[in-house]
Amino acid sequence: MLFNEGIAVAFQVSYPNTDFIPGWNGQDFNLLSRNYKQDNKLPPLQDLIGTNTFGNYDSNITYPVSGSFVRFLIDKYGIEKMKGYTKLSQFEDSKDKIETNFKEIYTITLESAWNSWNEFISHY
Repeated sequence: MLFNEGIAVAFQVSYPNTDFIPGWNGQDFNLLSRNYKQDNKLPPLQDLIGTNTFGNYDSNITYPVSGSFVRFLIDKYGIEKMKGYTKLSQFEDSKDKIETNFKEIYTITLESAWNSWNEFISHY
């Protein structure tokens, strides 16, 4: 779910309101994520990649966090890597398959990317 919903949110803008900066319901998803991290409300990575555990958390946390993480990956590694990852992936993939596919495309572990993103939002 992290990637499915994250891709949608990473590109969420409001054209009618001339708001062309991706965010979550008009708010900066990086700032929201930083605040959730500071308040110890970030769900664990393993729960966010699980189709059965993603929904156990408030969607006003999981969606902006997912969008921020995916946007971070796109900005840092490029859209082609994200396209490559999505070509390998299916919605029903196990956590192990998600991690394997991620490492194949990004050449780093998903946990390593998550830690880099955590560092990024800590200083946002």
